[in-house]
Amino acid sequence: MNILNILTKDDFELISKTHWNLTSYHTSMNVKDLDGLPSKRELLSLINGGFQKNDWVPSIPVNINASKIDESQSVSQHYNITPNQLQSYYSQGYSLCFGDMSNAIPQIKSLKTSATELFKYPDLIVITGYLSPPNAIGVLHFDRQHNIFIQKEGVKKWTIALEPAVQSPFDNLVYTGMTESFFNDMSKAGYNIKSPSQCGKQEIILEPGDILYLPPGYYHVPETLDEPSLHYTLTIEPQSFWKEKNSQLFNLLLMNCEALNQDLRFMENPDLEDHLQRCNEIFSKEILSKS
Repeated sequence: MNILNILTKDDFELISKTHWNLTSYHTSMNVKDLDGLPSKRELLSLINGGFQKNDWVPSIPVNINASKIDESQSVSQHYNITPNQLQSYYSQGYSLCFGDMSNAIPQIKSLKTSATELFKYPDLIVITGYLSPPNAIGVLHFDRQHNIFIQKEGVKKWTIALEPAVQSPFDNLVYTGMTESFFNDMSKAGYNIKSPSQCGKQEIILEPGDILYLPPGYYHVPETLDEPSLHYTLTIEPQSFWKEKNSQLFNLLLMNCEALNQDLRFMENPDLEDHLQRCNEIFSKEILSKS
């Protein structure tokens, strides 16, 4: 499955020059262009395992979560459910999220391979699947990653922001249930997050064969219409300055854990001052000198 069968080179050129990290992008194509991605029937067969022709094919190892908005408008979530529980949760109105399948299903692995040719850094690319029952509603949130939603079956309505709540966020945020004090505290710390009402909104209908690119920091919420929906999400983690530094810091911590991770609680001067000076010297030598 080549991603250039889904999005053309012109699409990617347009996204990279005028949309990447800036605005959403919606395009449509022939649904047959998605024939390489598993249908919901094929996906569930792979998840559960069983006979294919005369061969027994074991179930694929994939993390599965179930979520829905209940009558009180709060989020109900169940993590790490088993294949045997899929029907029960789905029948109760839960959407099923299948974790990264890019190393477990050949068609999806080939999609990731072709995506890596464009976006580089394969460890920052994952492909998940979402199977939702009719009339299921998702939770309002934004992500720190770039998302490309690929509608395989069914119809899904997306309500998305016109501008980001925050540029290049460092983490995902679920707006539902967040208190005003949280946003005030973030603002005092210098991290200003706009509310959904400040970001505007538009509705986009995705039918089979439709693609939606959404940059980091954009609020969005999906709603499944009158039939089951299956879409795949190509998620691309930003290759940022902090990603580079975080890798260096992790290696530095491994080599110097006795110093850098030592508990400062109850340490008194001059031991505390000496310790902090030593840690700063390690950090400066190993990290700042390589900046």
